[in-house]
Amino acid sequence: MKNLLLVLTICLSVNTIKATETGADKNKLVKKIQTALSTPESVKHKNKSEKITVYFCVNAEGKVIEVNAKTSNKDIKQHLEKEFLTLTLQDLKPCVTNTIDINYVIY
Repeated sequence: MKNLLLVLTICLSVNTIKATETGADKNKLVKKIQTALSTPESVKHKNKSEKITVYFCVNAEGKVIEVNAKTSNKDIKQHLEKEFLTLTLQDLKPCVTNTIDINYVIY
C-alpha cells in the first residue's frame, strides 16, 4: 500500500508576511490551507514528488478570489485552483498576491 504525505512548506512568501496587517500567525494560515487541501487522484498512485507554487489573492472578506498554481500537470493545477477558491483566509491583506509552496510526496 502506498503511503501519502502532503507537505505544505511553512514558507508563506515575503508578500504574505508583509500583507498580514493583523499579525496573523503564519503557522495558523499554513495549517488552515493544509487541512483544506486533498491529494488529486492523478498523483495518488504514482511514485513521485512535485513542488507547486500557488499564487493567490483574497478580497476584503478574506475569500480567495484569484489563484494560479504553477505546474505543468493539468490535473494538479485544476485540483489545487478549485480547492483554493473555497478558502477564506481573513488575516491577509486584500488584493495582494500571496504565495505558498506545496509539495506532493507519494511513496
